[in-house]
Amino acid sequence: MGITCSGNVRVEDEKIVVLIGTPSSGRISFLRTLAGGRLPRAANNRMTVTVTKVDVRGNSVILLDTPDLGSLVNGREVVARDILNLVSKWLRKSRRNALTGILYFQNTDGGQAVPPDIECFSEICESNDLYASMILVATGKHWISESRRRKR
Repeated sequence: MGITCSGNVRVEDEKIVVLIGTPSSGRISFLRTLAGGRLPRAANNRMTVTVTKVDVRGNSVILLDTPDLGSLVNGREVVARDILNLVSKWLRKSRRNALTGILYFQNTDGGQAVPPDIECFSEICESNDLYASMILVATGKHWISESRRRKR
């Protein structure tokens, strides 16, 4: 897997997946792994979408990384509606119609998980069923230690 620069992929064949998550949720590690360690520079503390194109098993996938939910940008807390507005603007500018899916990253080390507030994304997903388009990615040291315990 690596970053693709193929010009022969039709726009309608590309899959568009948005990455949403709280700070330290593993979103950047996931993105770095898919991109083979090479990532475009993200603008810190800005309300922007960072675009990374990757090839996943022969499929062209555009990953849209978004600001951390709950972080402060320009003195304001980032909420799901802010992310929706950023992604909608990117879709319009790039002449795309809808998202293929959403990966919602949640670090569970803090104890209580924050329920994803992403109902607003139903209006820009390809699927009529938002939850068929969303995957919850649970991360944290708890999952690593649990995995090691099961291997014994």
